[in-house]
Amino acid sequence: MVCRHRRSLAVYSLQTFAAVVKRTGPTAVRKCTVIMCSTLASVCGLLSQVTRQFSNTLMLVFTLVLCLASVIEGGMPAAPRNLTLVGQVLSKQVKISWVPGNPRDNLTDYVIVNRAQGSDTMTVSRIDPEYTFYTLKDLKEETSYIVYVKAAVGNVRSLSSVMLEFRTPRTDDQGLLDVEDIAQLDARKRVYSLVTVLVLWVFLVALCVKYGGLVRQLRVHVFRGQVTPMEVDSEGSLVEKEL
Repeated sequence: MVCRHRRSLAVYSLQTFAAVVKRTGPTAVRKCTVIMCSTLASVCGLLSQVTRQFSNTLMLVFTLVLCLASVIEGGMPAAPRNLTLVGQVLSKQVKISWVPGNPRDNLTDYVIVNRAQGSDTMTVSRIDPEYTFYTLKDLKEETSYIVYVKAAVGNVRSLSSVMLEFRTPRTDDQGLLDVEDIAQLDARKRVYSLVTVLVLWVFLVALCVKYGGLVRQLRVHVFRGQVTPMEVDSEGSLVEKEL
């Protein structure tokens, strides 16, 4: 039954093709055949391009996955946490501190990046991983700054910590002096103390030299139970006083 149906379908197709040939002629059939072949070729080329692009996309995705896997396997460090200011923000410097993202990371250093708001110039500093604090120096007065920290294992850096913003005050408006000013004041106080002690010692030595001879000459002469009165003459010598 199925074979008979297929045979009848084939016969019908041949009859239809013969009718088309009779109506249009062999030239039109040849043109249709060429058009169909060119259309099939275009479709095949398009499918080939799509397949090639899809293959390239798959290769790109696979490469990205391998890169991510290598980064994770290589130990990408965790970003530092709890970046905060330590103490007062001074006009020229400020101290910051943070907490390691993962204490088990075998870090090689920390990278501290700061810049003034509105400026493209960044200051990058690297410190040993055993330190979790840093002092930003050479800042400008009345300037807003942004600072963040990254952990590094060789050339592999972590994501940035949260960005910390602060503004330096004017020197005249500070309730406290800068660290350098305090150090200078302490040095001056020490110098003043040393000079004062030295002057006192010189004064005492001069007194001893001047009046030491008088003390040695000041003797009480006792003759028969009586005390010989003594006095100092105009030259500073000790002589017996005439009664």
